[in-house]
Amino acid sequence: MPIHPGAIVIAGAALLAACARDPQLTEYAVPETPLVLQMPQPVATTTQTSVLGGTTVTGRTYAVTFDAVQYAVVHLPIPEPVREAIRQQPHEGMMDAAQAELVRAAQGTVQQQVGAGLPTPTASFQGREVTLRLPGGRQVMVARLFVTDADYFQVVVIRPAEPSYDQQLYSTRFLESARLR
Repeated sequence: MPIHPGAIVIAGAALLAACARDPQLTEYAVPETPLVLQMPQPVATTTQTSVLGGTTVTGRTYAVTFDAVQYAVVHLPIPEPVREAIRQQPHEGMMDAAQAELVRAAQGTVQQQVGAGLPTPTASFQGREVTLRLPGGRQVMVARLFVTDADYFQVVVIRPAEPSYDQQLYSTRFLESARLR
């Protein structure tokens, strides 16, 4: 059966439209931190205060939404007086506390938790990846939690519970691209 030339143009236009929905993941250096990752643009910044070890700190969230997926990085600087106390804590205890706070704040249900690494030029900080089903069951949050010598990071994706191929692909690329300079 011959193919009508107009069908090729329509199919080509549909393919281009589908490609236009792909986020352009570009290198994003989180301001005032050594964290770099591949993230859609433009990134919006919000500021919040939190209490770490009895000390109030100003944290920032860097976020963007693309194709029904939210990409975010949360950064809390660890104040000098709290750093030594954190170093004295067992790593698993810190990860358990961070995960408990994430679950409480998101009001989610833990579906899975696994180890995750945050590469540096010479080593890697060990952290945790937590997958939460969010209230209503229509969205899933995947968060990677890391405590470094001076910073606490959450690298987060919130996507549909049944993501499309592209939503899954780009959210995974974003999560796995995080590294320290």
